[in-house]
Amino acid sequence: NRITDLVTTITDPRDGLLVNVNSVSQIGRGVEAEIEGRTGFGLEVFGAATTQLGEIGVGAPRTQLKGRLAQSFLDSRAITALEAIYVSGRQTLLGTTVPAQTLTNLVLTAQNFWPGVRLTAAALNLFDAQLADPAGPEHRQDRIPQPGRQFWLKLDLAFP
Repeated sequence: NRITDLVTTITDPRDGLLVNVNSVSQIGRGVEAEIEGRTGFGLEVFGAATTQLGEIGVGAPRTQLKGRLAQSFLDSRAITALEAIYVSGRQTLLGTTVPAQTLTNLVLTAQNFWPGVRLTAAALNLFDAQLADPAGPEHRQDRIPQPGRQFWLKLDLAFP
């Protein structure tokens, strides 16, 4: 794929501030595969893999893997899902590498118990992995630490 007018961050020579400009074009080559399936007893399986070929930009992973297992029960009114996302190591602006990391989430959803009500509970970063992302030029640090384990609860209400 050819990407034109790629947004890059540069230092404005007039005032020394960082500005975003459409400046370059780049060609990206890679391979992507995805599989999805569902069994008769409510198990859903999803998997995807992406890899970039050739030169990799700063902050970009060469490989990403995603997987999800979801099981519905109680006549599909409840769903439990386990998700995993792997990202290969990424180069930072200072030339160091943020190591490969895996994020695992557990999501529980209850729906259709009451009309218009859906409740979702999640544990994000289930195993409390130490995660970080490469920082951009607007940051002083080389990498941005990401939150550890988090829990959240979401209530959706639909009105007629």
